[in-house]
Amino acid sequence: VSALFLFIVGLGAFKSTPIGKFFKTRHFFMFWWIVSASVAEIFRAGGKLLQSFLNKNCSRVEMPRIFAVSDLHTDFGENLDWVRSVAPCPEDALIVAGDVSEHLEILRETLFILRGKFAAVFFTPGNHDVWLAPHEHCSLAKLHAILAMCTAIDVHTRCSTVC
Repeated sequence: VSALFLFIVGLGAFKSTPIGKFFKTRHFFMFWWIVSASVAEIFRAGGKLLQSFLNKNCSRVEMPRIFAVSDLHTDFGENLDWVRSVAPCPEDALIVAGDVSEHLEILRETLFILRGKFAAVFFTPGNHDVWLAPHEHCSLAKLHAILAMCTAIDVHTRCSTVC
């Protein structure tokens, strides 16, 4: 918005031109209000916009897209159901930036589901992922188990290419 404002202020030098005259009219202010309202609406939509975008048919001829998501917290059943409902995007990549589940089995299930929907899945553990259950004794051992599990289900935890 501020870049557009600076652009408009810079057009002051063109006030005698048709462009300059447009910016002085009520039509410009109506245009500006529509653009501002549209941007605000997109931000308000938040997760609903991401969900609807992911649930659309992803087949196309363009370059692969890279999506990013975090804090899935699939320990809650409705969040795991949402992960199951995401439409496949077999040409795209997904970054899962932690806080999926504190339970290794649920973490594995979540990443496995996502791996089946995307060409590549990248994962970095968050604090919830390495939290210890009463029977666990070492976060570092749990981290190594998570990394080994990711390797076994073809989820990247290091740099890789996406083609």
